[in-house]
Amino acid sequence: MDELEKEKRKLSKTVKEVKEVLSDTEEELDDLYGRNLYDVDTLRIMAKEKEVSIRNLKSSVKKPYFARIDFNQEGENKTQKIYIGKNGVKNLQMK
Repeated sequence: MDELEKEKRKLSKTVKEVKEVLSDTEEELDDLYGRNLYDVDTLRIMAKEKEVSIRNLKSSVKKPYFARIDFNQEGENKTQKIYIGKNGVKNLQMK
């Protein structure tokens, strides 16, 4: 498999994982509104945090990362690839 095809697969996998986290976060926001466990001020703060996360995740679906750095250690043939994005995504394993 050539390098371009590997990158396409990596991007596809990353976007899929971001969409899964986005879906989970949207569900958490819906659940937050559905429960009456918190006072109004706490609920507003928690909801605002979820809304910001959702906005950032939607942005990440369109462009999950903007750069890649390849690290090559002397004497080793393996390249470590680090992808850099503008939004951190929890529960997302970048391999």
